[in-house]
Amino acid sequence: LCLSICWGLILGALAAKLTQNSFRSYATGDEINYIGVMPAFTNFASAGDFGNTSSTSKVMNRLKSRPTMILLGDYAYDKGTLGMIETWWNKYMASYTGQRFAAYGNEDDKSSAAGEKYSTYFGIPNWNYSFDSGNAHYLFVNSQAPASAASVDADLAAAKTRGIKWLIVIVHIPMVTPPSKHPAQDPTGLKTVFAKYPVDLVLQAHNHCYARSVRLKGTY
Repeated sequence: LCLSICWGLILGALAAKLTQNSFRSYATGDEINYIGVMPAFTNFASAGDFGNTSSTSKVMNRLKSRPTMILLGDYAYDKGTLGMIETWWNKYMASYTGQRFAAYGNEDDKSSAAGEKYSTYFGIPNWNYSFDSGNAHYLFVNSQAPASAASVDADLAAAKTRGIKWLIVIVHIPMVTPPSKHPAQDPTGLKTVFAKYPVDLVLQAHNHCYARSVRLKGTY
């Protein structure tokens, strides 16, 4: 499990060498869908790469103790079968009554039916999306079909125009990472856009470890 419990707006990110990769996705939409203003929150828990193991319940219980959770992708695993997705949702998510926002992971992208199932459960038709909450702007990037740099640039610029102070990005596959099983990937060059504004915090998953860094290049 990749676990990151966050109280308030903790500034940090993961750091290391970037590589490039190509993607295909069963999730639709490669541009940012701004969904508006959500109820304000400054206290949230975040984690990714769940599966259905003895540790999953412990992690989910900690997440559910918070009024808002930000999920980083890779939920049911088990090759994305619809039955396992339904079992995972009913066991871990259905009873949660707080706010939840989700990223789309590679393990969630095994078939069009799996992608549609997650979209229905989470209520997210386009996994490249953003919203404002309080004085923060949250931008979710679909690792399987990343938004273009121009779309991300426009989204962040609009947030700044609205007077937003904090910019937070959520993405499943890391754009920067310490040495681990999976290399970092930034196929649409978003790191350059993040440094421009700058983005304050990036939450990532995929590699099953916990890491954080000092601010990169004085920005995120």
